[in-house]
Amino acid sequence: CWKPPGSFRECGSSLQVSVIIPTRNRPVALARIVTILLREIQQYGLAGRVEIIVVDDASEPPAIKALSEGYGTRFRGILKIVRMDENRGASTARNLGVAHSMGEVLIFIDDDIVPADDYLRATIDVTNAEPEVLVLNAKLRPLRTDIYSRFWFYYYSFAFDKPREIYQVPMLASGNCSIRRSVLNMENPLFDPALPTREDFDLYLRLKARGVPIYMSNRILAFNDCRNSLRGFIVQRLRYAEGQEQLLKKYDSELLRSESEVGTAPMNWRFLHLYIGVSLVQHALAVQMQIRQLLRRKGSTTDQRSGD
Repeated sequence: CWKPPGSFRECGSSLQVSVIIPTRNRPVALARIVTILLREIQQYGLAGRVEIIVVDDASEPPAIKALSEGYGTRFRGILKIVRMDENRGASTARNLGVAHSMGEVLIFIDDDIVPADDYLRATIDVTNAEPEVLVLNAKLRPLRTDIYSRFWFYYYSFAFDKPREIYQVPMLASGNCSIRRSVLNMENPLFDPALPTREDFDLYLRLKARGVPIYMSNRILAFNDCRNSLRGFIVQRLRYAEGQEQLLKKYDSELLRSESEVGTAPMNWRFLHLYIGVSLVQHALAVQMQIRQLLRRKGSTTDQRSGD
């Protein structure tokens, strides 16, 4: 059933697919990805096989406003919007999307990803052609070539890129992957809601412990709209660090260290200023935290003396 890039063949299967998009306060990016996916569904007659579930993580204004104005009721039954009343993070949003889904295959794609025009058809083709593959990363390429995109893809390419059609990788990218529903029999929920980031690495570790390999397909293509400002870049890196700290509480530190080193690129001196910027902010935040703790202790001691 394998077909060359750009083609589409059902391979005698009526595979049902659920696309789950977590989103928060990105109406333009959300409208962009939903428009691309709906256009492909409509153009290639996938309405009976694909559903799109947008999980709104307490956006203001609600995500439904960004979508209902552009689509009306034309895609009722295909496009579903599930709203959370409070911000609980991407992991919880993805798990909620799974709970509202019906597909045999669950596609997780973040709202800052721009899928190629054949994204759904390619996913269906590869999934049909590789029935033993339970977890599949799709290929990412940069949407821009600025310094932040080059930094992000330096590390991404080291971990994921190989010159083959489909192959195993020691990593999972939760913002651009597909998972067969049968995996829920082993891990449910899929994503740990306690992790602000690095939830994909956590799932990778849990699946590896169960003997489930993770694959990458160069046939399924999307583009990553990376952070485009120093502030956005630093905030993202700090969130990654926060997730890593939570992982250290969950796993043996030696296991986590050895697993994290697999497929991780060495420091690239071309990005020295970015490393320094993140390091300085982390140091400043640590000092700020220490000062707050000292002030709390001082206040507690004062209150205790007053009570005496």
